[in-house]
Amino acid sequence: MKNLKTLEYYRQNIFEMIRPNARQNLVGDKLHPDEEDQARIFLDVIERIDSHAPSMIEIGCSSHSAYSQNFNDIFENECINICIEIIEEHLALFKYEWEKNSRTGFFYHGHCGIPTHIAEPVTAVESRGEHLKIKQLLQSHNIDILDILHMDIQGSEVSVLQEMCDDDLFDRVRYGFISVHDNHNDCITILNKQNLEYLYNSPDTGGHGDGLIVYQNKDLT
Repeated sequence: MKNLKTLEYYRQNIFEMIRPNARQNLVGDKLHPDEEDQARIFLDVIERIDSHAPSMIEIGCSSHSAYSQNFNDIFENECINICIEIIEEHLALFKYEWEKNSRTGFFYHGHCGIPTHIAEPVTAVESRGEHLKIKQLLQSHNIDILDILHMDIQGSEVSVLQEMCDDDLFDRVRYGFISVHDNHNDCITILNKQNLEYLYNSPDTGGHGDGLIVYQNKDLT
């Protein structure tokens, strides 16, 4: 069940909502525009979701995955959260924080698509975990329609989108949140072939080379 009080609290406390991510994305005393815009759009999207069992996949959850936590809090743990992270140490920290707050979810050490940028300490291919396909994850967790796909994977977005296209997955995802990293045009080229509507679309929202695309599938919303 959706907790509207929690939803409203996050609306009034955007900085708190994405903490500790917010500490890493400050320009002076303000958030990067893409971070704040993404948080507000994320809440708008959650307000629209009325699925019986809300579901979200986050690819690139790192150790401070605020959005999956927010999703879980607003739906009071009555949802399906799937979190994927390529750096095992980050995933372990995130899982610890998650369990400490009595949340339930599914955690995978691995990656979707082809990693194009691997942050330390991951260097060897065998350290990246398994190659996970979104199609297989949906099947494994009995998800017919995924409510939110969220990815921040440092340049590998195009590879994941192409894999989704190959697997005919765009008609099974209601909303997509994509942090782009100098690959905005390539992502848009793939997305424009689908029946999507952009809720937010900027190649560089904060003057630091990163942008944001948020879309909805018009047939599912």
